[in-house]
Amino acid sequence: MLKAGQSMGIGGYGRFTGDTIAHFNEVEKTQVKVDNSNSSSSITIDYKGWKTGDVTTDLESVIHIFPEDRFLKAELTPSVSFDGLATGIVKFDDIPLMQETSETGEWAYIATYGVQTLAGENDKLGMAIFYKTDEAKAIEGPHDHLVVFNPSTEKQTYYIHSAWNQEKDGIKSEEAFKQDLQAKLSELDNNGKLE
Repeated sequence: MLKAGQSMGIGGYGRFTGDTIAHFNEVEKTQVKVDNSNSSSSITIDYKGWKTGDVTTDLESVIHIFPEDRFLKAELTPSVSFDGLATGIVKFDDIPLMQETSETGEWAYIATYGVQTLAGENDKLGMAIFYKTDEAKAIEGPHDHLVVFNPSTEKQTYYIHSAWNQEKDGIKSEEAFKQDLQAKLSELDNNGKLE
């Protein structure tokens, strides 16, 4: 239901190369594993030989979903260190970007809220990405508000969050969405994770 266009949608990942996002057009092999439990479900995607420009790497992506909230936990682990590993939120000209950093400065988010779905002309959707400030920075790309990770072979963790005003018992306003974002930012500050 999201108007994604040429963007990464919400929380997708690729390599930002200065003026474009390189997706997974050149990959030698991809393997997928699904795990389910009462407390969460996850999907692990192993990309072998992902080539973008002059870089070839393996990339492990693990995405966890939890039954009690609207967020996903994403973990990206590349086999080689390179510039430009990124995630993001689709950018619309008429929807402003919201940004906030936690009290300790360790976590931050980028977010948008507004009419950005294909489901209904007045539907409101909020989207956010939470990230560690020592691992990544927020920048603007041509089609996305981006979070670009520092070059590393360490696991990069971020959280994807969304709220649609048509969901049952859902968040119905921008103010309520901002309050939810602030509560999650405080939880990340205090616990270092959402779960």
